[in-house]
Amino acid sequence: LVDAWEAGRAANVRLRSGPFAIGLRLTLKEEVALSLQSGRQEVRATELDVPSVALPILRLANDGLRALVTVDRSQAKNLRVQSLRDEVRALRRVVRDHARDDGFVNAEPERVRVATAEVESAKRPAPPAPTTSLRFEERWRVDMGELDAASTWFCGDRLVLASPQHTVAVDRGTGEVLWAREGARTCWMAGTALMRVLPEGELEVCGVQDGEPQSIARLSDPAPGPKVGVVAGDDGLPPLAILADGPSHLVALDLRTGEPRWRFSCGRTQPSLTRAGRLLLVAGEGAVHALDVASGEDLWRFAARGRFTRKPIVIGDTVVALTEGGAPTAYGIDLFTGERRWRERLSGAPVGDPLSAQGLAIVPLARDQLVALDAVDGSARWLGRDPGVATGAALVVDDLLVVNAPGGALGAIELNRGEVVWSVLLADPLADEVPRCLEPVLRGGALFVPAGGVHVIRPSDGAKLGELPTDLVPDRVRVDERGWVYVAEESGHVAAYAPAPQLRMIRGGG
Repeated sequence: LVDAWEAGRAANVRLRSGPFAIGLRLTLKEEVALSLQSGRQEVRATELDVPSVALPILRLANDGLRALVTVDRSQAKNLRVQSLRDEVRALRRVVRDHARDDGFVNAEPERVRVATAEVESAKRPAPPAPTTSLRFEERWRVDMGELDAASTWFCGDRLVLASPQHTVAVDRGTGEVLWAREGARTCWMAGTALMRVLPEGELEVCGVQDGEPQSIARLSDPAPGPKVGVVAGDDGLPPLAILADGPSHLVALDLRTGEPRWRFSCGRTQPSLTRAGRLLLVAGEGAVHALDVASGEDLWRFAARGRFTRKPIVIGDTVVALTEGGAPTAYGIDLFTGERRWRERLSGAPVGDPLSAQGLAIVPLARDQLVALDAVDGSARWLGRDPGVATGAALVVDDLLVVNAPGGALGAIELNRGEVVWSVLLADPLADEVPRCLEPVLRGGALFVPAGGVHVIRPSDGAKLGELPTDLVPDRVRVDERGWVYVAEESGHVAAYAPAPQLRMIRGGG
């Protein structure tokens, strides 16, 4: 029964011992029917849940084993008795872990509504794409050994680059080095502050103007590696960086002083974080928490069977969270109270984070499936083949979901119907290298797509508008407001490309 419950499948079990018989039937809706029979007498109970049936049976088995050992002490060394006792304990632990009911709702949701800025800003339609071809020319190139392409950030008029040996800021227009510092174990940006973990374990909060430390903090677990986190500091909030401190803790650091403002324990696994105005959604083992960003107060907790390993998303005032393990399920949760609005069983395990698109939650599933769930009631709008959302990257452009797959295939799905409206092949899947980051960049109405090179695509129909003259593998592509394109390759090269001037004939005139 418990195995079927974990796997999300139906089960029918019937056991007999002499005149006594017990029958259990588990449906796909996780409802249990229990029948007990002794001779001609039979008792039936329906619409039960697994914990209410399994825990009393396991408790009875445990009491029976205890009574047996009490009567005959030698049975404590019986291998079959020991094995049965271990199995009973393991099953009780599984049932209790998967039947957590320790969630609570926020009794004062209005306080959060007033304090929280608008969760999802109005979607602006993309500006019209250029109608003519575009040309680019290389303006500068720098070499930086062992560059981590993910460690490249725009900071105003400069580009900050990090490697194990150096942390450097270069002028985005000329490539001139503005400042340089020794390397760090790991670096990441928190708003406008550069966070650097030093070999000694200290955490520097540095300004990007000169790279000098403004404050120094110390984490409990300063292990190298990416620090999952979010940044606060708008809407009257103090400037905070909320980081993972070890595998199961969060810490909020004041960027002005480096001092911790609050800590939060989130269980045995590293959580997934989503910022929603003044709320921080923390998804982990068996629960989704909503924390006050400023104080760390746990405002509500939504508990369910399964593991919330994917990053939750916010659509309007609904949180969409996914569980794995057992029966994969999507939940719709009220953002301000934590109450469940809907629950929808998924046809496969989620294999990627959900995406928010025009009131829909787009979820990639196992067996190359892609489903669109309505955020209002959880109903499936459409179910189709995943063109690469799980393994590549996707971007919402107006009423299209543009998907860049690892093999160089770029396509667009119409969100209303789930149909592919156009697709193009931008690279040779056998000969070309796959960039580390496949996320397209929308700028000036055009898509800048990393594949075998960097291609400029019109999102409405997939027409190719141009291609960068680069020999670098575009592991990271960034585009500024002027249309300049910056390409970083893991080998240690960074190059900047600017739109080339073009001559056009204007007909008419005197």
